[in-house]
Amino acid sequence: MYLIRHGHKAWLDEDGHSRYVVETRMGHELPGVEGTYSNLTPTLERRVAEMLQARWDSHRETLAPGEAVEIEPRPAEVRVSKLVREVMARGVTKPMDVLREVRPVQPEAQYIPVRSALQRERARLRRAATDGS
Repeated sequence: MYLIRHGHKAWLDEDGHSRYVVETRMGHELPGVEGTYSNLTPTLERRVAEMLQARWDSHRETLAPGEAVEIEPRPAEVRVSKLVREVMARGVTKPMDVLREVRPVQPEAQYIPVRSALQRERARLRRAATDGS
């Protein structure tokens, strides 16, 4: 289901639908003026349906009659920032140690993105501590 939702968003983005239309179809709410004053009209919904139908039809035409499409499931990707937060919650804070903890879950994780996520999380925690006092 994860891959279907995220593939669906990519198609909507590729087809040039507004951010509001895309986020609403994904089940998200936009903050601020854009979320408050935008509306998903029947015309916008129809446009999305027509473009998705066109994608389906063009793909279906490439298949031989009776040919099945096999989709190999892949595990959902876990964001590095989420993994870094989880590792930090266990008290691990040195970049190389965090990387060692992240790699069993995401073997392709690299030092620079992990270090950046670590710095962002530290800044977020500092802001939360400042706001809470």
